[in-house]
Amino acid sequence: MRTQAYYPHFSFQRLFFDQQGYLVIPGLFSSSFVQALSQQIRQRLHTFAHDLACSYQDYLTVASRWAEPSPVTKGLRDLIYHPLQDYLDPLIGESDLIKLNIISKTPFSPARLPFHQDIAYSPTDPYQLSAWLALTDANLESGPLEFIPRSHQGQIETAVDFWAPDYQDPKTSYKRGIVKVAVRAGDLVCFDSRLWHGSGCNQSSLERFALVTRWRSKTYVAPLIPDFKPQPFGMWTCQKDTENILRHALNLFFREKALNYLDLLKQWEKLVSCLSFLKNYKKAQQALKGVRLLHLAYKHHNGGDAQGIIYKQLWHSFLKPLSFHLDNQPKAFL
Repeated sequence: MRTQAYYPHFSFQRLFFDQQGYLVIPGLFSSSFVQALSQQIRQRLHTFAHDLACSYQDYLTVASRWAEPSPVTKGLRDLIYHPLQDYLDPLIGESDLIKLNIISKTPFSPARLPFHQDIAYSPTDPYQLSAWLALTDANLESGPLEFIPRSHQGQIETAVDFWAPDYQDPKTSYKRGIVKVAVRAGDLVCFDSRLWHGSGCNQSSLERFALVTRWRSKTYVAPLIPDFKPQPFGMWTCQKDTENILRHALNLFFREKALNYLDLLKQWEKLVSCLSFLKNYKKAQQALKGVRLLHLAYKHHNGGDAQGIIYKQLWHSFLKPLSFHLDNQPKAFL
């Protein structure tokens, strides 16, 4: 699978990685290998979309990350473990594979992934670096990885809750410069878990897939990682907040109850057209459907929304005006 010999230049690569916080290894895997791998993943996703009674496009619109254990990632660890470990051991020492994800960006996706530090999200099981294997080309148009070089040398900050509905990324205008890393299928990008990074919008007509593994050496000593600070309707609270709002409103307006979260979303898909204060109930209905599909993808495939797009759409199209309406109800009515 390896197509080039990298070790004669390894001392330079390690120095670059230590100083800059990232490293690009062109053509670590052959194009035929990654094409077969990406085709296998697409076939699985087509099957799972069919199982959820939705289109492949709708499924990829709501789910953009699949983490082990998942039927999407089944068997992939065995395929890539030893080739990656052979390369990473000289970089960080004898290494262990901690996590494996598949991530995607749909064509013409308007959302970028804000800058963040991976390590801030794993206080109980931290890792040392990510190895990001491009399964498709990721050029400047399709939303490549973006790094702030040397930022791993600074402090680890509190995890950025970029799922919050009105979050604005302060680092997009970072004065010291942002590096956009365009890669070809089969290229590997390694970056320190402390490095500030994100990715741009996919403005192309093609899907973008990557296989992302997280590693640490056996002698790794984790730094101090700040505690989470959950935001209202953020990545740690949005499902609970959604359920509380929808259950309260369902009982208040229709005197009905839901058995579970999935049933609650289904009921509101049918009832949302009855709310006269909504300017665009169809948009709210579509957002409710998106959250329902995301919930099913998580339940059956350990799928998730890497950027928090789906819950943001639900907040702006439905929950925000609904909450405002609830807050302004007469107390006697409540």
